[in-house]
Amino acid sequence: MSRIFKALFIVAALLSCSQADAQFFKRLKPSNATVNANNNKNKVVTADPDEHLLTTEIATPVVPDKLANAVKASMMNQAESLHHLGYDVKSTRNGQVLIVTIPTEKMFAPNETALQEVYARQLLEPFGAYLRTPGRYKILLAVHTDDTGDKDYIEKLSDQRALAVSKWFEQNVENVGSVRHYGLGSGDPLAPNISRRNRAKNRRLEIFIVPDVELIQNINSK
Repeated sequence: MSRIFKALFIVAALLSCSQADAQFFKRLKPSNATVNANNNKNKVVTADPDEHLLTTEIATPVVPDKLANAVKASMMNQAESLHHLGYDVKSTRNGQVLIVTIPTEKMFAPNETALQEVYARQLLEPFGAYLRTPGRYKILLAVHTDDTGDKDYIEKLSDQRALAVSKWFEQNVENVGSVRHYGLGSGDPLAPNISRRNRAKNRRLEIFIVPDVELIQNINSK
């Protein structure tokens, strides 16, 4: 990859961060977390606890303002490497956190919760590198479904698939303390579940790569 192409990739990624951040957090923010008291004083609705925990993990640790650009540049370099490997890579938190999206069809048979080992290894193995240095990155795994089936089935399917991916890291990577998994069911669709194509798009694994304390401290010491 030429230096010019590399520079263009990083610049384009940085320019798209603000818009992507707004869209991502608007989508992730629980829409059913509160109820208008004037409309229904007796009804209590709570957000998905996994969604709340994921949002918190994405937001921490906080990067000091003076290090923000350096951390962003470091993460954009990682985004470029993953993009070169063929992954769908976006960013959030102003470019400091990467989101890699993988269709679950590439790892699971329909309605199954056991990983198809050969395909899973090919797709997940590159992320083991982010766990080799303790405290450098956090890996957050979020599994989504479409809305086909009843709510309990959907939630169980996404929970068990998220657990299966987490266990793969546990069995194949030494430092799994920085891996968290979340089954988010159908509550965070990328597109309306009105067509086969849209439903396939919504069935996905999102891998969040979050800079952790060790990376931030290392950049601060330079």
